[in-house]
Amino acid sequence: MFEMKNESDTTATKKKNEDFLKELDKDRREKKCEYAVLVSLLEKESELYKAGIVDMSHLYPKMYVVRPQCFLPIITLLRNAAMN
Repeated sequence: MFEMKNESDTTATKKKNEDFLKELDKDRREKKCEYAVLVSLLEKESELYKAGIVDMSHLYPKMYVVRPQCFLPIITLLRNAAMN
């Protein structure tokens, strides 16, 4: 399951990636998906999210946060994991 989030520079209330993880995990379980990925442009200045694929399994199982440029690599990794 993939969810995309974006925020313009003029948005008054800035959201964080973690604000969306609980609902994404709920949706993942309801739809019986094994993995959930938040593709996000939120928290633009965060070094953590700039680094690439961020494993959020310490909060929710099998959940990742990525920037759009890591969208294809995470799909490839998940596909390879499923094939194994």
